Amino acid sequence: MKKISFTCLGGIFLLSAISSSFGQLAATSSKFKRSSPVDQIAASEKVNHRDADGDYINNVNSKALRHFTKAYQNPSEVKWVKLTTGFRVHFVSNGIDTRTYYNKRGACEAIVRYYYEKDMSANIRHQVKTIYYDFKIFLITEITADHKTAYLIKIEDNTSWKTVKIVDNEMEVIEEYSKS
Repeated sequence: MKKISFTCLGGIFLLSAISSSFGQLAATSSKFKRSSPVDQIAASEKVNHRDADGDYINNVNSKALRHFTKAYQNPSEVKWVKLTTGFRVHFVSNGIDTRTYYNKRGACEAIVRYYYEKDMSANIRHQVKTIYYDFKIFLITEITADHKTAYLIKIEDNTSWKTVKIVDNEMEVIEEYSKS
């Protein structure tokens, strides 16, 4: 009787050792690993690394990370920051400085892009240059929120600087400074 119970216990122990070693093998085998875009960003951001004005990527909402990886294919200089209202990611995409804001649930709330005249859309450029043809466009801030886009366009000539706002094809001057 004692031999049978020791044999059964030995068999159970052997079975549990084999199954745990197969579980470890499956977990470490590259065949069983799945690499999601979130994992790739976490690896590229050095998961526990914190840069000067960035935050730990572990603190970022996973929905925000998924949206970011789908929306932007090859971003560079990526820095995530946790805000009281959610998250902000600052990055460069196709040479355009961009900030995307996410709420605490990971939904994209706003996108702010900064660029120069060469990256500006032709119809917006035409709208500005039609009225301010002697002015030089030197900075565009494009703000997208609630399915609307606003453009804040910095222009200058020999005597003044202006900021022109365009929303829904309506243009107005919101700042004006004269050069001394």
